[in-house]
Amino acid sequence: MGLRRKLHLPMPKILPFACTLKALLACAPAVLISDLSACMGWVEMASDHAVVFRVDMPDQNMEALVEVEGEVHAMTAGPWGAKEATVEVPGDGMIAYRFGTPAGTLGIAWETVPPSCGTGGIRTAMVNGSTALDVVCFDACGRCSGCADPFSPHYNPLAAFDSPAELCAEAELGGCTYSEAENYDANAQWDNGTCAFESVSAGCPDYNGDGLVGVGDMLLLLADFGQACVVVSASDDHPLEALIQQQIDAMSWSEKIAQIHRNTFWTTADNVNPPIPGFTMSDGPHGVRFVDATSFPVGIGIAASWNRELAHDVGYAMGTEFHAYGKHQQLGPALDLCRDPRNGRSPETGGEDPFLVAHMNVEVVKGIQAQPVIATIKHFNGVNKQVNRHNVNHTMTQRQLMEHYGYNFRRVMQDAGAMSVMNAYNLVNGDKCAESHDLLNGILKDRWGFPFYVVSDWGSVWDASKALKAGCDLEMDVDISAYEEQLTNDYVNGYIDDADLDRAIRRVLRVKYLTGMMDNLPLGNPVTDANTPEHQSLCLDAGREAIVLLKNEGDVLPLSSTQTVALVGPSATVAQLDGFGSSWVDPPYAVTPYQGLLNKIPAGQIDFAQGCAINSTDTMGFQAAREAAMSSDVVVFVGGLDQTQEGENYGEGPVDRTGGSVELPLTQQLLIQELAEVNPNVIVVLKSGGICAVPQALGAMKGFLYAFYPGMEGGNAIADVLYGDFNPSGKLPVTMPVDDAQMPDWNDDFSDDYNGGYRYYDELGLTPQFPFGFGMSYTSFSISNLQLDANSYAAGEPITATVDVSNTGSVAGAEVVQLYIENEAAPVWMPEKELKGFEKVHLEPGETATVTFTLGANELFYFDEGLDRYQVATGQYVVRAGSSSADLSLSTGFQISSGVAAPDFEVTRVFSYPRYPVPGDSLLLCALVKNQGTLDIMSDEAVSMSFLVDGVEMAVTETLLDTLWSGGATLQCASVSNYVVEGTDDLVVTAQVDGGDSWSELVETNNSLVHTVDVLNPDTEVVPNLCYLKPATATSQESSELGAGQAVDGNFSTRWSSGFYDPQTITVDLLNVYNLTSILLAWETAYSSEYKLEVSLDGSTYTTLVHELEGDGGNDTFYPNVDARYIRVVGIQRGTPWGHSLWEIQAFGSLVGASGVAEQTAPSIRLVPNPAKDEVRIQGLPGEAEMVLFNMTGQRLWKGRVRNNVPVTLPRLRMPAGTYVLRLQGAGFNTALNLVVD
Repeated sequence: MGLRRKLHLPMPKILPFACTLKALLACAPAVLISDLSACMGWVEMASDHAVVFRVDMPDQNMEALVEVEGEVHAMTAGPWGAKEATVEVPGDGMIAYRFGTPAGTLGIAWETVPPSCGTGGIRTAMVNGSTALDVVCFDACGRCSGCADPFSPHYNPLAAFDSPAELCAEAELGGCTYSEAENYDANAQWDNGTCAFESVSAGCPDYNGDGLVGVGDMLLLLADFGQACVVVSASDDHPLEALIQQQIDAMSWSEKIAQIHRNTFWTTADNVNPPIPGFTMSDGPHGVRFVDATSFPVGIGIAASWNRELAHDVGYAMGTEFHAYGKHQQLGPALDLCRDPRNGRSPETGGEDPFLVAHMNVEVVKGIQAQPVIATIKHFNGVNKQVNRHNVNHTMTQRQLMEHYGYNFRRVMQDAGAMSVMNAYNLVNGDKCAESHDLLNGILKDRWGFPFYVVSDWGSVWDASKALKAGCDLEMDVDISAYEEQLTNDYVNGYIDDADLDRAIRRVLRVKYLTGMMDNLPLGNPVTDANTPEHQSLCLDAGREAIVLLKNEGDVLPLSSTQTVALVGPSATVAQLDGFGSSWVDPPYAVTPYQGLLNKIPAGQIDFAQGCAINSTDTMGFQAAREAAMSSDVVVFVGGLDQTQEGENYGEGPVDRTGGSVELPLTQQLLIQELAEVNPNVIVVLKSGGICAVPQALGAMKGFLYAFYPGMEGGNAIADVLYGDFNPSGKLPVTMPVDDAQMPDWNDDFSDDYNGGYRYYDELGLTPQFPFGFGMSYTSFSISNLQLDANSYAAGEPITATVDVSNTGSVAGAEVVQLYIENEAAPVWMPEKELKGFEKVHLEPGETATVTFTLGANELFYFDEGLDRYQVATGQYVVRAGSSSADLSLSTGFQISSGVAAPDFEVTRVFSYPRYPVPGDSLLLCALVKNQGTLDIMSDEAVSMSFLVDGVEMAVTETLLDTLWSGGATLQCASVSNYVVEGTDDLVVTAQVDGGDSWSELVETNNSLVHTVDVLNPDTEVVPNLCYLKPATATSQESSELGAGQAVDGNFSTRWSSGFYDPQTITVDLLNVYNLTSILLAWETAYSSEYKLEVSLDGSTYTTLVHELEGDGGNDTFYPNVDARYIRVVGIQRGTPWGHSLWEIQAFGSLVGASGVAEQTAPSIRLVPNPAKDEVRIQGLPGEAEMVLFNMTGQRLWKGRVRNNVPVTLPRLRMPAGTYVLRLQGAGFNTALNLVVD
């Protein structure tokens, strides 16, 4: 049974035990499956052995039975809706019992108790003459490996204040002994869940000052209990996890399923009680899909910039726009390696090298999550082709998964704190990625320490239960009923259990808390925050930096504004933005290369001829192109690929590279050759995702620019580079082969591919057309003076390298200094060289800068499959520096010797709950800590974690979660919160690991991180959208997916659309009367050319605020300053042949009246007590009512059904002391009451 301690106090209070209902599901699924709540049982034992058993059934109308020592007893109605039975138990000793319910002809359906909670499905408890209650360690039944306390459903030694579960945290305070605690009143009466005791002694003080020793004094009465408890870890026991557990405990079976499964194609469901918002998600990796959003360069284009700061800025802008459109989650960036450029999804990748992919996307994710948006790093793992993508099986060694093909995911997860990982479609080593225990639970979560949730790619789960157990926490795009049916059946059959389900929900809720969804999430606004001039300018910068100059024979570039230009090619008048697929963004505009040239030179200097189509063999246009070239000073050919030749394999997508060739379509290459026959000054600009070899055309070019897909400002970016207004500085993130002959067999076995890219070319001695990291400039640079701070190091000791770079040309420009390592020491195969550092440096002519690189264990790790851990090989290494992977003229060596294994703790990210606090909130803090040293830290080895707010220490925790592996990470949270936000100034938080230097680390200077917490002013910054999720009705809807509720879901990519006739109305019930200060109508393309905006107090008499006669769509904002409960839009005349359609209706304002509501209160209905603390009764209700609880800003906190004089437990997690509004609505009455909470 585990640990047992005797408490010498009878506690007449609800005492929950966690249990399962597997047998109940098997016997009565029709009754229970649709709305199953957790089965909670309590036992109260007095010294006279009249034992009171209590159980909370899923439905209070269900009959309950308890079997005690083999004898079955019927249970009757007890307090708080529980069933109870009093059973005489003679003598001292252990008793056995279990709960059940009558199951008709099937007999009795007994609960199924996990083995850790009892033997053979039977609960046990001890009773003797002096024991009021036993405390037993129920282990897995309590979902923790500490002590399960009957006073709390899931005992956490460091849980919230005012709970006996906090005894361990309070142990050092002392308190009375057990014998001193025996002065209780054995006949104490129940009173709203508290027990009053008769006397106060010096040994048992009156802790809460009520004149009695009672439940509120238990922290002192039982303080020494904590000294016998096993504290598992701070991260299991901190207050945030207690909040999450409370939410889980309050959910029914169906509500739990809804937390880990999609609701609509892009959303998960909101939970009503407890109130938990669902996710709203959207693609994609380079902008918000389906709306007017900025289309930034694709992932491989951002990688070509080799500019970390730019990557962060783009991430921040994307996060801003996703938030503006009401998205909680961005389905990007893609971290896939471009192992083969023929892969249709090459545009989304970050190139072929995991170090480059990791370090660029660390910044992208940091930028995204600087906004309240979840970044989703995808696709884990091994995406290589689109053909047969759901069934293809990639074979990889464990070393490849942990090292080369995993490095990018590990670093972005650990260094940027990415809050979601999406699995890939393919199989790895025989398992679907969504169902691979090795990938998800084994590598990602257990070894690397990922603390958040895995979301499936749409339709990638074939076996829901297998995926759940493997670590796929949130499943998308499987029918909800089929998903729930399989999980329920597998639950009944014992394949999955409560722990499997709760584990996934815990990760989902952890993200919702830490990303801001559970508190004062600021509203986004697409009018002010999406596609702004600043974002357009950033898009232009990103497009320019993504362009790589590959050839500039005779300095043909930059062009002169006096030259005439023959503009030729299939992409000259097309803004190619991406390949086909889910990452496509529809921007409000896109600049073509032709338009870009028109911004540089007059139209009369441009002679355009397309020459050929982008994916055709037709040469009929060649002659017109030749004629244009003959009569012009220079030729600019713009070609490449498009959506018809590369993309994602779904729908009508082109799958992988057309024809399976890496070469530019032959027709384009032949046209380039013909252009060069009549004009020697041919400049080629290619746009694509996967790089194109040009064996037939390279010799015909004088200038060669590779632009990838450069974003919606791409035309201007290309023109700026062509004319020298921007000096190109991009570098290839992939290797360009000479031709198809240099490409490896495109097979599914990764184990002998030498990890692809330049590593493959090096191993086989191949010389590519242009090497990885190559790119030219309009100026010249020299790289010199490579120095190391020593020539010998202990394993894991940081290595500092410095390199000088000088601009030796005549114009300003930027060079990317690249550092590579050659590992001559490893006992296993290693590549000839690997990128381990890069830095982009902007220099004026004649300027020199020194670049510093630091190489730690993380940069030298290889994965030893025999030892199953990361290792740093001892022996000789070579470090090389230069401007590309093939230009590494500088080199020096160093020696690694074996040293004392040591950790290297680094705090990488800090999180707070609330993310956006207001004055009066208690602040809970967490930090992501990684161990990039050479020593594993075991779970029984303490490491301190402290948090300071504005320089003052507020919390310390002393243990780490499980084993912190070398190369792993852990989320550490404060075990207590004693900091209350006072003012509205932002808070400076410092998270520090091992502040007392208890551990000897490889690096001692990276143990702390400073983070700013945005404190909101509740008067000006906490402005809820009053329409959000309020009841909405319409006279018609175009389809079931376009109902009125879609206009009040906070999502600017879902909409209400009416039938295709006039007139039409949509009405929103705000549920209370508000003084409305502004109303936003966000029209879709199908807008109303004539409409009225009306408001009403009672829903029958409406006042017209606006009669618009010349509506033109877009966003209409009005500032009425009027009291109303109902908002109605009457579409009188459609502006298009389609229906009247609104993305969103939003309203802002405040509750009216002294009490904050329009008084419709029936005087016979009252709240008792008022003021209240933890619960309240509604007295005088004429019948059952729907109760909705609001704060004074109109934010809904709770919704549920209530009955007369039945206690309602208040959601105090979201209710600091103050005034609140209860709306009660039932048959024939609609009442609003003020509730004061102490």
